[in-house]
Formats: sequence, structure tokens, C-alpha cells
Amino acid sequence: MVHSLDGRDLGRVRVLGAKAPETGRPGCHAEEATATRAELLEDQPVTLTVE
Repeated sequence: MVHSLDGRDLGRVRVLGAKAPETGRPGCHAEEATATRAELLEDQPVTLTVE
């Protein structure tokens, strides 16, 4: 979940350029991708750009 600097809920965002396999498909490595994303991004400040 993403929040603005003033605390508003902005919902979910997609990280461009990141592999994001679907869960529930055999051999798709979704768990590993989720763990890597969490390690890199959770609790880290990020800048969002609207395209």
C-alpha cells in the first residue's frame, strides 16, 4: 500500500521493470519474487512518477 506525504492512501502501484510472476502457477517463482521485492522496497522511501 502506498501513502502520500500527507498520509492519504494512494492504493497499490506497479513497479516497472520488475518481474512479477503470478501466484499459484507451478514453477513461476512467485514466492522468491515477493521476498526479493520485500527486501528491496519495504519500509523504504520511494519517489513515484506519473507517466
